[in-house]
Amino acid sequence: MKEETLLYRLLGTNDINFIIACLIFAFIGVIVHLLLNVLVRGENTGNFSFKKLWYENKERLLASNLLNVLLILLTIRFSSQVLHFDINEFIAFFIGLGSDSLSRIYKKLLQKYLPS
Repeated sequence: MKEETLLYRLLGTNDINFIIACLIFAFIGVIVHLLLNVLVRGENTGNFSFKKLWYENKERLLASNLLNVLLILLTIRFSSQVLHFDINEFIAFFIGLGSDSLSRIYKKLLQKYLPS
C-alpha cells in the first residue's frame, strides 16, 4: 500500500510544483476573464488603461482573491473524484476563467445541501 502523506491527502498530489503551476494558470484565467468583461462592456473602447481597470475592480479582486484561491484549490483537488479526469494546467486555466461561475455553482450547492 502506498504511503499517503498529509500533502497528498490535502492536495491530491505530492507534487507541490504542479499545484503552484495550476494556480498560476488559474489566475491567468481570472485575469483573462476580467479583461474579457471589460471588452464586452465596451466602456473603454479606445481608452483602455490598467490603472482604470484596477480602480474599477480593486474591491472585487481583493475581496474575492482568497475565495478564488480556495475555490480553485478545491476544484483542482476534487476534479479527479467528481469529474473523473485528472487536472492539468490547461484545465486549470479554464477553472480560473470560469471562477465567477464556479463560485455561483458552489453557492447553489451550499444552499441546496446546507439550507439556513
